[in-house]
Amino acid sequence: MRSITISDLCELTGYSRDQMRGLLAELPRFARRHAEARVARVYSNHDVMLVVVLCRLETVYGLRRSIVSALCESIAASLTAPRKVSKQACLILRAHDATCEYVDTAPLIDDGLVVALGPIFLAIDSYLLPTPLVQRDVGLSATGTQHNPATAKAVGRQGRVAREMVPRHRERSNHG
Repeated sequence: MRSITISDLCELTGYSRDQMRGLLAELPRFARRHAEARVARVYSNHDVMLVVVLCRLETVYGLRRSIVSALCESIAASLTAPRKVSKQACLILRAHDATCEYVDTAPLIDDGLVVALGPIFLAIDSYLLPTPLVQRDVGLSATGTQHNPATAKAVGRQGRVAREMVPRHRERSNHG
């Protein structure tokens, strides 16, 4: 698995490097981390989830950075606690007392901000998980290779072998 750096955080959130550095500098859990000169900081999967949620609170929900910073540790604790996996998972945030609660179904609440985690999980998974291999069309027909310079070069010797394996009566019927 590859290391997750600030470039990945920027790509996932749409923040510039300066915006991301500004946010991280205001969050004690990130600001107090020791950094070596010319060595990229590496972030955990939990860090990625937390940062994406915090950025979403700023950009989508319009919360001030001071409120986002105040909620940071409560959100971090909610995201690390043992929980049931659910596509309807949400965070319930209450800015007045800087608390966060993880719930596995859409809640009925009287006051607070409900943040759906499904779209956040999907965005992170889509970015971090490898894409499945896509089977390419190599241009083989029933009588051998089609004339396609790109696939003909890639197929090379395999194409000649495929043509030799096709029964002769089929080749004649296609030419005639």
